[in-house]
Amino acid sequence: MNQYARSLLEVQQQPSHKLKEIGDQWETPKALAWGLFSTFNSRLGSIVLDIFADDCNALLPNYYTAKDNALVQNLAADLKKIGGSAAFANPPYSRPFIGDEQYITGMTHIIDWCLKQREQGAKIMLLIKAATSEKWFTDKADFIQYIEGRIGFEAPSWYKPATDRDKPSSAGFASAVMIFDSEWRWERRPVERLSRDDLLAQGNVILQMIDKQVAA
Repeated sequence: MNQYARSLLEVQQQPSHKLKEIGDQWETPKALAWGLFSTFNSRLGSIVLDIFADDCNALLPNYYTAKDNALVQNLAADLKKIGGSAAFANPPYSRPFIGDEQYITGMTHIIDWCLKQREQGAKIMLLIKAATSEKWFTDKADFIQYIEGRIGFEAPSWYKPATDRDKPSSAGFASAVMIFDSEWRWERRPVERLSRDDLLAQGNVILQMIDKQVAA
């Protein structure tokens, strides 16, 4: 296990936590993720792998954990093995971390990996901060669309606030969808923004349908 993954596990196993200790572990609301999957499925094909996840928050049955280190994986080959077309990621924004002489985090390195995987045939959808002033924010993506409304990311299930001051806030931040797909045939920079509320509503319908099927 690399040091980054070991550090995450140690934090999770603490009896209580400070808000800042959530770090890279803020989770995408499931309804929002499923709203995005539904919206882009017709253009990307089946979205079957969560690139940055763990056993308690994976949005899809197939996923890379911090222990796996996505940035050393051949996503294009894995998608072929699974039989799907695309992968999803809400990437970590922490400073670059190197483990076993390989980068594990760092948005510049994540974007570079996405570009390389695209050239090998992988399709990737990122839910990212709309941080256009950051050096890692690239114009080399095949598609970028901004989301209207701030997204309130969720605290992980293991998080136990040490004090009332450490209770999670849902203030969120401005976000965008960034897609890497060498076969992209649609508009690349739509002016119209995606609606956060519409995505959540659509995702909630899908999740309710899944729950009904499970109950039946």
